[in-house]
Amino acid sequence: MKKILIADDSFFVKKSLTDILNHAGYKNIITASDGAEAIEKYIKEKPDLIFLDIIMDKKNGIEVLEEIREEDTETRVVMLTIIGQREILSRVLALGVSEYIVKPFNEERILSVVKKILE
Repeated sequence: MKKILIADDSFFVKKSLTDILNHAGYKNIITASDGAEAIEKYIKEKPDLIFLDIIMDKKNGIEVLEEIREEDTETRVVMLTIIGQREILSRVLALGVSEYIVKPFNEERILSVVKKILE
């Protein structure tokens, strides 16, 4: 069963993504509320896919992505952004993200990205 990590400081985003993924049959979901916790969960759980918010406490999404890339260049990462962060996207794309999703997102977009990456 594929393991998915959702790292976002917003309870609403984590809940929404978890609900969408659970409804689609993805049941092995792990969540993190800040960048430091995201690194801990990544190391412990080795997820197949990570949804990673750019703006988080303790470590931002770019710092988390850089640390993950030091360990593993293959882990699939989807960055979660808000409009206005597009200038940051070129940096994360250079670090090898699989995809990015602009918030607010919809179920169709989430599932199409997950299916493209995991199936």
